[in-house]
Amino acid sequence: MDKKISNPVFVFPNIDRVDTSLKDLLSRFDSYGSAYSKLIGNPDQKLNIVCGTSNKNNFNHLEYKSLNLHVKELNKFGLIRYLIYVSSLIRSGVINPRILIAGDPFRGLFICRSLRAFKVTKSRIQVSLHGEISKSGFGPSIKAKFGNLLFRILVKGVDSIRLVLEDQIRNSQTAFGILSERIVVAPVPISLDFIDLPKRSPNRTIGFVGRLHNERGVNLWIETIRALKAKNSDFSLRIIGDGPLRKHFEEEVEKIGVPYGFTGRLTQSELKNEWAAISVLLSAAPAESYGMAMREAVLQGCAVVSLENSGSRDVARQYPNSVTLFTDLVSGAQLIAEALNKKISIKEVERYRIEFLNTQRENISKLVKSWA
Repeated sequence: MDKKISNPVFVFPNIDRVDTSLKDLLSRFDSYGSAYSKLIGNPDQKLNIVCGTSNKNNFNHLEYKSLNLHVKELNKFGLIRYLIYVSSLIRSGVINPRILIAGDPFRGLFICRSLRAFKVTKSRIQVSLHGEISKSGFGPSIKAKFGNLLFRILVKGVDSIRLVLEDQIRNSQTAFGILSERIVVAPVPISLDFIDLPKRSPNRTIGFVGRLHNERGVNLWIETIRALKAKNSDFSLRIIGDGPLRKHFEEEVEKIGVPYGFTGRLTQSELKNEWAAISVLLSAAPAESYGMAMREAVLQGCAVVSLENSGSRDVARQYPNSVTLFTDLVSGAQLIAEALNKKISIKEVERYRIEFLNTQRENISKLVKSWA
């Protein structure tokens, strides 16, 4: 590879930790790569993704038009071995970073800072913050406070920080001392194959979409459904996702005594076929950043009832007639009952789709310009 050609390099020391499926994640980066090649006027320029993983076979047969994948299977001493691997790619000229983009604010950013500290590269560094950021940073728990301290150390000297919401700017400045001129706001793009709205069949199904773990508010979700069942049993449940709390989730849903189904984890293309069978998406996550599932639900013609947080407030501002917010399970149950009986306007959803696609194109363009 000609060392004069430099491209953005994404750094993922352990890509297995990312909640998004590998196929969907890489498809997202492929859309970034396509936008980047158009920006610089060279269709042959590609983004480089350097992935650490426990199973290299997961990458078999994965090819993307705008990505170069570099995969290293790691087990013991993974972070150090990953650092050595990326260093070897740079020193051998296989990759020549125009900018290093840390896929997470800890391991990924540590690798980027180390590469520069050891003078492997002098390239710029950008870090992405996808989670919710409060005035206290990543949260008040002991673990979160340690994360705050570590990130404050790692973020020093970083050239740009990518946030997914305008609302995060002030909190990131307060919590981490980030200068406004270093901030790029670009929401996570959603690859959607829209369903045909007129063909949606009426139903009374409440959906859960996401990973089944504590961060998704599983217990509040269950208790809100239980409160709804106490007054209304004319509904069913569709659970899309998997995770450590699946057994607990199934046991509790069984006790509630309404029809339900579990699909397990689905890819983006598989999820499309499920939206038509859901009337209301219930989200009980205590914290949201961009609220991807909520936005998908709205754009596929579903109503959304969500626990109030910074992410859901932003979604509700954009789609006020499709999204309602609750602060306790009683009001949540009431809002679900109302949403089940409300007809969504097809014209309004079609307008939402046009606005969303235009805004998403602008956001992707803004993000890739920060890499040029």
